[in-house]
Amino acid sequence: MAWGVCSRALVWIITALIWWSHSGLMGFCSSSTVSVPESLLFVSTLDGNLHAVSKISGTIKWTLKEDPVLQVPTHVSEPAFLPDPNDGSLYSLGGKNNEGLTKLPFTIPELVQASPCRSSDGILYMGKKQDVRYVVDLLTGEKKQTLTSSYAEMLCPSSSLFYLGRTEYTITMYDTKSRELRWNATYSDYAFTLPDEDTKYNMAHFVSNGDGLVVTVDSESGDVQWVQNYNSPVVAVYIWQREGLRKVPHTNVAVETLRYLTFMSGEVGRITQWKYPFPREKKKESQTGLEG
Repeated sequence: MAWGVCSRALVWIITALIWWSHSGLMGFCSSSTVSVPESLLFVSTLDGNLHAVSKISGTIKWTLKEDPVLQVPTHVSEPAFLPDPNDGSLYSLGGKNNEGLTKLPFTIPELVQASPCRSSDGILYMGKKQDVRYVVDLLTGEKKQTLTSSYAEMLCPSSSLFYLGRTEYTITMYDTKSRELRWNATYSDYAFTLPDEDTKYNMAHFVSNGDGLVVTVDSESGDVQWVQNYNSPVVAVYIWQREGLRKVPHTNVAVETLRYLTFMSGEVGRITQWKYPFPREKKKESQTGLEG
């Protein structure tokens, strides 16, 4: 009889503890009803900032600061390698035959993916890839958690939190003939996909390749929506769609050209309408000349 009473008491205590822990955790992890609004754009700049901006005005809501998109040596000798921060494409400048600027048939991410590999001129490519995922508060841009393959702490679920993936590609070029380090670089990019095919995106973004000037216009009417300067060249523009970043097109324009076009598109000091044709995107053909 005594054992039966003890058993019932023990069951009651365990039940109470489970209820208390569950209710306490739910109270501590109470989620809000905030979701990623469709009124936000995400603008990535060369200095490593990711700005959440208003689609309507381009004003910054918050900024997530990270390492620069490109990290390369400041002093290089010819032949030199010049990376494109928009997609990690590589260009070479100079050489034995004094070649001009030449686009190479591969990008930094492709080199890392194919490494270790060697080109026909004896350059050995060695690469490293590191993936990181951040949990970010949509309202403030505060980084709540960093997830890696080896570490993840407990975090209360909330609809005001969303996940951003960022990949860092490091490539090192080694000359097997001279046995010297030729060049090394680190390129970072956010994880993204392209918008759904039925997505109606009627905004065109023209960005300066020398500073952070952005002119956004209505791609149907040509009406200028907004003009902002983010103090560093824009390398990517994203929308949020179905729990992920979707990259939308932007057009790079020389600083002087963009300022001239915006000046000619309206009254003095006021841009009203874009009067120039919108560029068409061309599909890129991928090809490599590497040996595994």
